[in-house]
Amino acid sequence: METRSFALAAGAAAALSIAGLAVGCSSGSRGGSVGSAASPTSPNPAPAPAAPAPSPPGSSGPPTPPAPPPPAPPGATTSVRTVSPGVAWNDVGTPIVISGVGLTGASAATLTDAAGTALRDVRVIDDATMNAVIPAGVAPGTFAVVVAGPSATTAPGGSVTIRNLADPDLPGAFPVGLVDERMSGASGDQPQVRVYYPAMTGGLAAAPDRSLAPYPVVVYSHGFKPPILAAGIDYLTATFITEWLASFGYVVVTVDQAPNNDLFGTAQENVQRDADDVRAALDHLAARAADPADPLFGVMDATSAAAVGHSRGGDASIRAASDEALASGRIRAAVAFGPPSVDSRNGNPPLDLGVYAPVPVLLIGASLDGVAPFADQASLFARAGAGSQILEIAGGNHSQYKDSAATLIGDQAATIPLVVQHDICRRYATALLGAAVRGRAAVFAPYLGSGAAFRGDPRIGRQGAR
Repeated sequence: METRSFALAAGAAAALSIAGLAVGCSSGSRGGSVGSAASPTSPNPAPAPAAPAPSPPGSSGPPTPPAPPPPAPPGATTSVRTVSPGVAWNDVGTPIVISGVGLTGASAATLTDAAGTALRDVRVIDDATMNAVIPAGVAPGTFAVVVAGPSATTAPGGSVTIRNLADPDLPGAFPVGLVDERMSGASGDQPQVRVYYPAMTGGLAAAPDRSLAPYPVVVYSHGFKPPILAAGIDYLTATFITEWLASFGYVVVTVDQAPNNDLFGTAQENVQRDADDVRAALDHLAARAADPADPLFGVMDATSAAAVGHSRGGDASIRAASDEALASGRIRAAVAFGPPSVDSRNGNPPLDLGVYAPVPVLLIGASLDGVAPFADQASLFARAGAGSQILEIAGGNHSQYKDSAATLIGDQAATIPLVVQHDICRRYATALLGAAVRGRAAVFAPYLGSGAAFRGDPRIGRQGAR
């Protein structure tokens, strides 16, 4: 099972790091070292180690090392004082150092969460220090650690906060910051963009949270936006998915593609323009990440990316993934909400979205979609490759893939609430990106392909996986 890298020393101190960030022994601290001595206020402190014995006369060898601390006396209470680090992310296993008293001979350690999660790889260092690993998938929350001692008595203490990067039905671990700016578009224009990113506190121009940086990138593409009848389609009106993904540790950029669209051109032409802008957005973020003077310097990795979009923006996401597969391969997954498969502005020939089989694709349709019926997504799925999925939202429509339920021209009325359609999109998009982009297939397995949560979701009609 994968774990984040921590150096757990068996001596007097242990240095811990998360992606280059030093984490101290107090809960949530960011710097310092982890000591193994018991707290001086402990009612049963660990005995001080014996002084080194002197070397024999005439000997040039090292002094005799100090004797290890004696075990706790029979019947002594085993107790935990601190746990370091005090924060863990639940998408992978997290090594921790437990400090306390009476730990010699300890047989197990657990969390006080509802499941009573057992810690893995428990190893006693001395009477005051032990190492363990919090397994992936623990529900988020703040929990104490309980250690079973040699006298079979236990005492909880030393809490650890589990932050969510593994449950796609709950918000992610990070507050979300945002900035508005312009980028150089593929056609030479300067479209407006908004960038969402993991932050220390949410809001405009908030300081980024660099705990797990660099973060992978997601480019979101909105659907076709006519000048008057957009009915809520815009680059700023899909926060149900853009802000959500940023909370899971992605830097998400949305591009205003409307000014670059030809209202009288074919769908194929506009899809390619939007796909080119998806790739230009990756170039834009790569430049920001490489600029030491930029507030987002080092925060994102544009070589590890996904493309997500609605309607024609979904087609553009798939086309961009196909184009990238033939170039640098930066796009590792694509998600399309209600993508059409034909060029309705040019006599309905099939859209050419390139060869996208090398990239896992999630195609989400809806049973009441009057603009791009499920048959369109099924046609696109026929050309998808390994790791791809398709699902139909029962009672959903084409209009509810945005923040409002305002009905688009030609669409049918949905029979499920807006929030239900959003929840389904968020769950399966988060899972596919977690597996394909972040490499967390094991923790998201229930929501993929043959997983029980995917196969047994009563909100889904037709479905399939490769």
